[in-house]
Amino acid sequence: MANRFSNKLENHVATVALYFMFYNFVTAHQTLRVTPAMDAGSADHVWSIQEIVAFRGEALMNEPELVVVGTFLNQIEADIARSALEAADIESMISADDAGGLRPPLRMSGIRLFVRAEDAKRARELLNRSE
Repeated sequence: MANRFSNKLENHVATVALYFMFYNFVTAHQTLRVTPAMDAGSADHVWSIQEIVAFRGEALMNEPELVVVGTFLNQIEADIARSALEAADIESMISADDAGGLRPPLRMSGIRLFVRAEDAKRARELLNRSE
């Protein structure tokens, strides 16, 4: 990563994501002797940069359209909302740009709760009722 701030938050988020992907899938660590992804069982080999780019392209093509139905100030509120959606059989995903909880100061846009576009209306109604 460059020793300067990104001009746009979007660029910074992309840079941090690429860094973490490189760190976990490409770099074999001295103490582990493998990549963290291999140690966790998420990968069976050291990835190349080309594989990371191809993986992201594939993922984008296969992802359903996701919609933000809520933004929360802390993880607890987001988890409670997600539990309410799960109880109503609505699949959801929490996204927080905080390095998996290790770096809360990185969280610049709050903790977002996503659902599939077709579930968004029902999810918003459910979350508004529970407030």
